[in-house]
Amino acid sequence: MGLKILLVGARGLVGQGALKIAQHSPLVDHLGLLLRHPIPALDPQVQVWTLPQFSPDALAALDLSGFDACWYCAGTLPLGQTEAQYKAVTVDITLQVAQAFAAANPGARFLYISGWGAHAKSRLMPLRVKGWVEEALRALPLAVCCLRPGVVIPAQGVRSMYPFRRVAYQLAGPILSVAAVLLKSQFTTTTALAQALLHLSDPDQVLPPVLENRAINDCGKINPSHPLGDPQ
Repeated sequence: MGLKILLVGARGLVGQGALKIAQHSPLVDHLGLLLRHPIPALDPQVQVWTLPQFSPDALAALDLSGFDACWYCAGTLPLGQTEAQYKAVTVDITLQVAQAFAAANPGARFLYISGWGAHAKSRLMPLRVKGWVEEALRALPLAVCCLRPGVVIPAQGVRSMYPFRRVAYQLAGPILSVAAVLLKSQFTTTTALAQALLHLSDPDQVLPPVLENRAINDCGKINPSHPLGDPQ
């Protein structure tokens, strides 16, 4: 039997890459998506739940049982947000989903896309809030790994939802390609990150509490025969 994966945040940059890997991997037997907005042209075999809000009551009404791992790729940019606003999305909603997943899947794995430099005592608000999430997740009855990518470069046709980020990626494309090769502790790709999620979902693999950017890239090389090709 293959892996059963629940993906949260499939519309974002990281989530798109994760969705591509999960849909094409022979290691994934069943894929479920938890969305706030529909995604067109999905494989009909993918199980989809669309909720306008990830509230505790709405999540409790779903049958989220039977999964081996949750890939939590959802999030928002902190630009223009106060700490309280960013915390409400980044901490509160993440914990609500994690608690619902833990209740339905005792012993499963929760893989959270955090950020490079995340720390609960960071002077930078986004990294401080990400650190709060990491601490709160570790208190839940789940096997948790927090992946801390640095700059994530879109690959395999992945495109950001934000127009200004799409333009930035286009303009900086050649520089980012070189940086991804030379600065592996700070840069990664959506494909490498998704491959790392896939590797860590295997219940036979040791699950570290944190996976930094360089280790994400190393994980991403483990399965170069994947149908989508070598992430690096």
